[in-house]
Amino acid sequence: MDSSIPPQDIDLNSADWLGDSEVPYTLVFTKVRDWVCIIQLGVHPFINTSQSHHQPQYDKKKKRAPSPDDNIDAFMKALAQKWETLPPALVTSASTGYGKVDLLRYIASMRMRFEAMALTDALK
Repeated sequence: MDSSIPPQDIDLNSADWLGDSEVPYTLVFTKVRDWVCIIQLGVHPFINTSQSHHQPQYDKKKKRAPSPDDNIDAFMKALAQKWETLPPALVTSASTGYGKVDLLRYIASMRMRFEAMALTDALK
């Protein structure tokens, strides 16, 4: 997901389709230059359940687009309106390399998990 722009309907619809189809998935937010975090099992540092769910809009007075934080927050809040448990998510930046190690470790852990499942199935 491109965190430099507000959530797109096609991305939200794709996430909903994956959830409805019970297909496990992980969100990878790209184009974040200043920070890295891994978000597991619906714990998201930008979701404050006491605030109303809103979609950030272009601020004409400040003449700036929503920040990646705002866009990720809006995406996760949109998913939280429908889903009790949010998918794991990673935050990355190709330009700075932030999140690269976390993403590679996550992919390796998923690979090991699937290999272990395949081995267990083969031994049955």
